[in-house]
Amino acid sequence: MKIVDNPYKKEFVFDLYSRIYPDFKDYEKITKKKMIEKIIEFYSDYNNIIDICTYREIKFLKRIANGEKIAWDDDRFEFEKDILRKKMLISHNDSLEYDFYDELKDSILLALSRVKMSEVKKKTELNEFLVGFCKVMGNFLIYPLIDMASSLFNIDSKVVFDHVFDNKLFNYYVVIYDKYVETFDEETPIGLYRDYYYVEDELDEERKEYAISGTQTFDLKQYINIFYDDFNFDNKIVKKFYKELMDLPFFGFSALEPIRVFALLNKDREPLKDSISNVPALAHVSLDDFFELLDKAMDEMPSGALNGMCPREYKEKLKEKAEYEFKREMEYTGQKNACLGDDVAKSFYNLYFSLLEYVNNKYHIDTSLKKIYKQEYLDPNQLMPIIEYLFEDKEKIIDAYIKDNPHNFNSEDLEKVSKFKQGIRGMFTIAKYEEDYTALLASDRVYMIKGLNSNIDEVIPYHDIPCIVTTSLFPYDGVIIYDGLLSTYPISMGTSFAKIVEKEYNEDMKYYHL
Repeated sequence: MKIVDNPYKKEFVFDLYSRIYPDFKDYEKITKKKMIEKIIEFYSDYNNIIDICTYREIKFLKRIANGEKIAWDDDRFEFEKDILRKKMLISHNDSLEYDFYDELKDSILLALSRVKMSEVKKKTELNEFLVGFCKVMGNFLIYPLIDMASSLFNIDSKVVFDHVFDNKLFNYYVVIYDKYVETFDEETPIGLYRDYYYVEDELDEERKEYAISGTQTFDLKQYINIFYDDFNFDNKIVKKFYKELMDLPFFGFSALEPIRVFALLNKDREPLKDSISNVPALAHVSLDDFFELLDKAMDEMPSGALNGMCPREYKEKLKEKAEYEFKREMEYTGQKNACLGDDVAKSFYNLYFSLLEYVNNKYHIDTSLKKIYKQEYLDPNQLMPIIEYLFEDKEKIIDAYIKDNPHNFNSEDLEKVSKFKQGIRGMFTIAKYEEDYTALLASDRVYMIKGLNSNIDEVIPYHDIPCIVTTSLFPYDGVIIYDGLLSTYPISMGTSFAKIVEKEYNEDMKYYHL
């Protein structure tokens, strides 16, 4: 039994060829014969056979190697038979029993004689999660995925990193490429489940439309089930639906792919139902009960568009969010005296901008920006590098500023500048707006700060908090203030995050002075 004698379609061969060769040639630029030669060449290295198979697949190959007769219609090994056939490591012979191709037999037997099953098992457990997660999500940021796997399996992140980029099995299912991500305003590595490449743009749009932060409650068993079976049969509703789908005459298997895609995108199911209704073999079958079950089952299927939540969980989250927002709305009265006022704010800006001008001119940070002191309508983006430089060695820089006193401030003003040495710069969470203060949550404390000219709830609306900001805090006029410059991040925070912030705000120590 030879590969070259099997009447594979070119599309089938190309699917495998393009999965195992990252630098594969375009479909039109390579023949089926050449692709088969490249596949045989790939498998001639027995390590590649080991690396592209799961623990279950290796055990199945051992059964065949040991002479066990497994018929093509034996339903004990559906996953193994299907995937090993797609990988062209097995085919059925004239007796309709599975066997190895002549061109690959020696390499497979060598692989089976040298394989370390304990190592394969560990890699399989890692791949079950990694691939199962990508299958649920459709696509995902690689570095957070590595961090999740590292934490979940207690493996060094460098080991997971190498696995993700080098492992043949992971890369059989998932392609990694650099993609521009608007949130980060840069290209970053993305893992795309290969079967969903044709709906990736639609998935991104749907995910943006729902704008859900975070993922569903972590369920490792679900990812494992979906890796092997496409569906989570631990869910009784999904299992019942699958059985009834398979009982439909001449149709079940052809519906699996569109159902998976509709679940991934959380699309309106009416077009799916219409396409099922129009199947000729089902023309005289009553489908009302089946469609009712379809809706219930698909409400239980995790969706990439919903960041891994199933539609039922999403509806529950929406209800929870609405109730939480209503509660917050009823409690919120608005800020009334949470800023210093124009006169005090003006005195702070005079001192602060004088200091920033001194830093910029002395250390040549932005040579295009000559004047900062007593200037209006300055570009915050130009000031940020100067502020960052100040905080790298603020004690030394402020001492030098006070000594040089470039704008001839009196001793009282210089004392205020001296206290800037107590300032802190970092990332904070705006946790709550009180009548007289804005609460900024840090790692283990809450800073109760004042705005400058205006209350901070006029800068960042109440409905947008909690939100993460980067800013600088200083002691001034007996309170903590921020420097008037807030860098925000276009990240939507969910209700769960808001509740965590609320809990920490209630429990952490409040600081009214630096």
